[in-house]
Amino acid sequence: MVAALAGLSFGVGVLAAAVSLLLPLLSGHRLAFPDRRRALSALALGLALTALLFLLTLPTTPPFSPGQRLGVGFLLGGVFGLLAAAGCLGLARREEPYWPYPGILALSLALAAVSLAFLLFGGDPGSALLGCALGFGMIAGLTRLMMGGEGGHSLEAAAALAATLAAACLLAAAHFDKPALRGWWAFPLALAAAWVLAQAVAHAGAATKRSPAIRVAAAALLAAVLTLLGGLLLARRLGPLDPLAALLVTGFVTAALIVWLTNALAGEEAPLPARHRAGALSALLMLFALVLGFKLLQGFGAGLALLGAWAVIASGLARGGARSFLPIQMLIFGANFLLLRLFLERIGAGPGDVQPDLHYTLIGVLLGALLPVVSLSLYARPGLGRTLLLGLLTAASPLILVTLWGPDAAVGLLLGLIVAPALAVVTQPEAESWLAPAGLVSLGLALVTVQFGEVFATLYLAPRAHKVYLAGGIAVLVLLWIAGLGFARLFAARRPTQEG
Repeated sequence: MVAALAGLSFGVGVLAAAVSLLLPLLSGHRLAFPDRRRALSALALGLALTALLFLLTLPTTPPFSPGQRLGVGFLLGGVFGLLAAAGCLGLARREEPYWPYPGILALSLALAAVSLAFLLFGGDPGSALLGCALGFGMIAGLTRLMMGGEGGHSLEAAAALAATLAAACLLAAAHFDKPALRGWWAFPLALAAAWVLAQAVAHAGAATKRSPAIRVAAAALLAAVLTLLGGLLLARRLGPLDPLAALLVTGFVTAALIVWLTNALAGEEAPLPARHRAGALSALLMLFALVLGFKLLQGFGAGLALLGAWAVIASGLARGGARSFLPIQMLIFGANFLLLRLFLERIGAGPGDVQPDLHYTLIGVLLGALLPVVSLSLYARPGLGRTLLLGLLTAASPLILVTLWGPDAAVGLLLGLIVAPALAVVTQPEAESWLAPAGLVSLGLALVTVQFGEVFATLYLAPRAHKVYLAGGIAVLVLLWIAGLGFARLFAARRPTQEG
């Protein structure tokens, strides 16, 4: 079953890559590098580095792996990365507002590279998969730095997908350590193959007259449905996995909210506080989805939630520009979370030896660094309204955090609050900017945490059902606020037209 799933995923990746390359050629698009000399230099340098680093990994003494698994994986990642870079540069966007082919090509080749590495070293895929992700990431980074924005978002996303798939497969191997359950090791590849295939099918009609937003939404919906149905059907053969549907839907919803925040608040014409708020809220949404996945199925659950998010966000690469940047960064954020979890698994004696305390501390660190920015961006105009809102958030946020995740999260919050003032200065150095009170807000959060954290930490021992009700109530309030913000923007957009 493992070899069959890896082989099927490899075939889907190659097929989707071929379709995404042939369709624009058949429609009259010519392959042409935007800056031929620089592009050829980047590809030649990438090829030379791939060959050199492959030769350097041929020794079998540590830190290299016996059998050259690391070297072969790196070579596969580098070769497929070079193909993706050449394809993305040749299919670079011209004037089209909707151009899905470079993104699907790069993602398909990333899937094919990781699947082939898994297929070759399925018995012990660790070094091969990580080497493949390293090789693909090296080519993507080199091309991004040398060519700037040409094909950059697509290659960046593909490198993140390669790392996500490698980490998710290895976390699956750590979670399902019995021989009878090894089919789950390649399950992340099959999920990615489902939404890659859906994206290729949906974007095959890119020449239709529909608006770009409708085409992106249709591709995301098809990918989500196919991923969910395919995952549930495959899970019935591999064995029961009750949280699977919940994890995938969590990924879908999180990605949809991130895309909505990007379109509503992070556009180039949006004010700076709104763009900061979009980025901070997107990071928090992604972190909560990953932590929920971890609570349900440890690191493997976090990987499933992230792959669910991929199914929705991948369709947005067709529009490029600022609409792709923030979602891709959130996917990289998720990939780094999985790599952290994988590192903890590899240094532990067994899958059960890694406790969730570090993850709660990580939640606190991120909240401590972002809460002042988020709070100040919610209401940027000085006055009574801003004062009341900041006072409420400063008083309540640490107490809710300690109640839900305990003293480990409080330690992380205090660590993050150390970073918050410096982050505010780097982001917006003006003394009278909307972000100027970040230092005072962080100081207030720290004082509330120190004074009342010990008292509220006892609530962390309350029954889980009570904490679930509290978290659900907070989630409902956040969703109502997001909906209200959306209606307010819609009303503001229509108001000038009605007055005219």
